[in-house]
Amino acid sequence: MYKINSTIHVNYLWKSFVLLFFFLFITILMPTRVHAADTEDPLGFSVEAVRPDTQIDQNKTFFFIKTEPGQPQELKVKVTGTGSESVKIKVYVANAVTSEEATIDYVAGKENNSTLVNSLEEITSIDQTEIEVAPEETKEVTLTVSPPAESYTGAKIGAVYFEKVTEEESTDAVNSQYAYRIGIIASGDGAVDYSRGQTLNLLSAEPELLRLQKTIGLTFENPESQVISDFSMKIEIVDKESGAVVKTQSMNKGSIAPNSQFTYPVDWGIDAIPSGTYIARVSAQSNLHEWELEQEFTISAEKAKEMNDETVFKLTLPSWFYILTILITIGTFGLTVYLVIRGKSWKKQRSAEIRKRKKNKKRPIKGGA
Repeated sequence: MYKINSTIHVNYLWKSFVLLFFFLFITILMPTRVHAADTEDPLGFSVEAVRPDTQIDQNKTFFFIKTEPGQPQELKVKVTGTGSESVKIKVYVANAVTSEEATIDYVAGKENNSTLVNSLEEITSIDQTEIEVAPEETKEVTLTVSPPAESYTGAKIGAVYFEKVTEEESTDAVNSQYAYRIGIIASGDGAVDYSRGQTLNLLSAEPELLRLQKTIGLTFENPESQVISDFSMKIEIVDKESGAVVKTQSMNKGSIAPNSQFTYPVDWGIDAIPSGTYIARVSAQSNLHEWELEQEFTISAEKAKEMNDETVFKLTLPSWFYILTILITIGTFGLTVYLVIRGKSWKKQRSAEIRKRKKNKKRPIKGGA
């Protein structure tokens, strides 16, 4: 009876597995229906760059223009309402900057690096900084780029943002989550390749709390009007007195904007940061160049205490943890001693039994026919 029930149970599981597999197979093969509402533009409008005659590469969907000294030129963008309601849109220009992750970003109103003169944000004006488009209505926004009278080499890089103004935010707020962005590259020499950066400077190394985490901030600078692309680096923080490497960190696939600086954070982790003198050693490379950089810095006792006290990562243990640790240690030691003594006793007992058995085997067997 037991065998019959087991067979029936196995057959039932096998059939269930086959039916489940068949259901999943049919589900995968069934076509997925896409509703038109799912493809509707979430912002309620679209933008299109009208490429000018000065466009260096007509295949680019962004503005990549050649400028002449002292000669303004107009760039036009078509804005079309695609939703079911009118949309208010804020328009502004932002310069290319380098983020703390060593990637190119676009931020309006940020203080420029000292090597950036006549930035794209400074030389570009907009005829309408705020527009409203109705459904299926198209309006044109004109940007005027006015290059300086002096010629320049390299590229000035930025972007024009078209940001949806929502009811939750004021017209002065910047929220790129609800915005379209069209890049602008203004070349003074008409060169197609603007990723030929050759210089990288390590300006400083400073201990700092970043989002309540202990870090060493390394500030780098690209002083040229060229992008440093395919950027990677390996960082070592070395204790100057002992020569020991106390922290390492690496990154790759980065890009550094022209005439920009950024502070890259080296995470110290949960360990307490001690005072002392350190050396930051950086081995960096791009698609064209390699750099070996060093910067000495000091962490004072006061700064170390401040960072250790204010960090969000503190390894603090309750008093009962230490008591429990002591008890576990004593218990483990006692159990070990007991097992050792018990093992020796067991071996003696086992040896005595073996000797007794051998002795019994040697005795003659008494008896007769």
